[in-house]
Amino acid sequence: MELDIINQEDNEIRFELKQEDHTFANLLVDTLQDMEEVKIAQYDMKHPQISSPNIYLETNGEEPKTVLKKAIEKIQETMQDLQDDL
Repeated sequence: MELDIINQEDNEIRFELKQEDHTFANLLVDTLQDMEEVKIAQYDMKHPQISSPNIYLETNGEEPKTVLKKAIEKIQETMQDLQDDL
């Protein structure tokens, strides 16, 4: 998965998830929205067949990349739990 940072400030980041679609973008944004550190998490896609999701994350003061890494770790843990249950 390739991530292209469009803009980054102290507590905000906007990035494109290259060659991804709504599936992972929705999972990532839902996970981010459940975190206390997150003020805003959302994504948009201009066209689902010819564009990649642009994700916007604004935190409550924490470094956005750190929060993003925490969210990815939560997703990995959830998937591991699911795999262990099979």
